[in-house]
Amino acid sequence: MVLKRISEPEYQIEHPAFKDVVFTASSPLPLNTLSHAIAFAQEKGGILESARESAAFRIEAKRQDEANTLRVTRTAVAYFKDDDTWYAAIDDIADPKESIILTRGDRGYIAHRDENSWLVPRDDAYLCGILKRAERTDRIAPVPQVSPLRLATQAASGTSPFGENALMRAIFGEDVVEAYARFLHNCNRDIACSQFLTPEELERLDIGRTKTEIRLVVLGNNPICDVYAMPCDYFYIEAPRSLNDIRARGVRFLATEQPH
Repeated sequence: MVLKRISEPEYQIEHPAFKDVVFTASSPLPLNTLSHAIAFAQEKGGILESARESAAFRIEAKRQDEANTLRVTRTAVAYFKDDDTWYAAIDDIADPKESIILTRGDRGYIAHRDENSWLVPRDDAYLCGILKRAERTDRIAPVPQVSPLRLATQAASGTSPFGENALMRAIFGEDVVEAYARFLHNCNRDIACSQFLTPEELERLDIGRTKTEIRLVVLGNNPICDVYAMPCDYFYIEAPRSLNDIRARGVRFLATEQPH
């Protein structure tokens, strides 16, 4: 892949999976709410980038345009229980009318701020769409038993533990995940840390089998954490190092049909 500036200030990546994706400039300053991040992308004529798109941009940007700063994305993580097992369904549909993050992000922000959870019924139309798409595209993975999840990024025989992990593959896709593992390894991240809710934490939220907990994916930066499933009120989370420096980037699509 190669990062190519096509206008001021927009970019494209020379990669078949992103040939119709145009990346906007990064927000020059941190954006302290999800609604601000979504609005920034809209002002640039696009939508908020996904975790997969953000990772692909990082790989080629080589730190240009704030690429390695904390990045908020439209990628949703829907936690649900099937029988006695907890799963995470990943979704980053580009159609704003179908994206729960782009359309209902404000609800998530208020729910996480006030209740520390954003519980959505399993029969909700947005949630049904998430689960159907995730099942169709193999983007459902078991929830890690521990958090942070620590995965080695160095490949052996072409694959790394990071690249082989079902949840990382669901988030980044098979054609990006191993390249992102190499990127992290080249950034001296021999072990990538990813923070997700554990089964024990999900049980405490009293989700049951009729609801799901929704989070969004934030790409971290060294040395905090590499992948977060964050509450929508991320600005207020206390962390070893402030998470308030989260920035956003928009994407728009040259093709008439947006990716699903």
